[in-house]
Amino acid sequence: MPGTRVAPSSAESLRRFMSLAKTAYTIPVGRLAMRAADQTRPRASILLESRSPKFRRALALLEKFAKHERVNVLLVGDSGTGKSAFARHLHDRSPRAGQVFHQVVLSAISDGLTSSDLFGHVQGAFTDAHAPRAGRFASASGGTLFLDEIGKASAVVQHSLLDAVERREFTPVGADRSVRVDVRIVAATNVELRDLVDEGTFLPDLRQRLDVFTVRLPTLRERREDIHDLVEHLVDWHAPELGYRRPPRIDPDLMGR
Repeated sequence: MPGTRVAPSSAESLRRFMSLAKTAYTIPVGRLAMRAADQTRPRASILLESRSPKFRRALALLEKFAKHERVNVLLVGDSGTGKSAFARHLHDRSPRAGQVFHQVVLSAISDGLTSSDLFGHVQGAFTDAHAPRAGRFASASGGTLFLDEIGKASAVVQHSLLDAVERREFTPVGADRSVRVDVRIVAATNVELRDLVDEGTFLPDLRQRLDVFTVRLPTLRERREDIHDLVEHLVDWHAPELGYRRPPRIDPDLMGR
């Protein structure tokens, strides 16, 4: 029941709770989305607290790279290792901290709308272009553009990004002149881009332009000392969305299994 302690014998209850929490976490709508928007920074700061020496070394490297605001940074790590929190932290520790931080999930961009989505369009550029639109690059001008799931970007998206990533210059759909923007680019992937290049599914030139500074995030398997704190945080975070008046407490013996 909500508000009760999860006992060692109720491992299945813990699994069900964490499964529900994972589902809630991936739905960017409703109360959860609004709450996340209000508390992004506090939540990110908690996710960056660690007892793991390996995690702390990765964070220190990120903070070292943060001051080089015109250099691209690639974050590599398994799903759930904190790449989004790292990207936000890099922005907050950089000279661009007071400017916009704009995240785009590249795997979600439709090939047919790639140019308009990334670079915008002028009014009348195509049938439904009833008004001009600023794309993702222009929206992030002056700040940081976070290209999430770069390893899952389609070939169309990859080709569209080539020149924009290198020169920070692009042409909106229907425009007769190019636009230059001042934007820092941070990309994230859960697979090694070199492996994708070897497989022929990722452009080698784009990899070279993105992979200037690289930070590799350790997996949870490599930072077991953080599991208790992370589980407590996730339970506290998701309990209200799952109908719990008070977050259930997880028995330490259960998490030690």
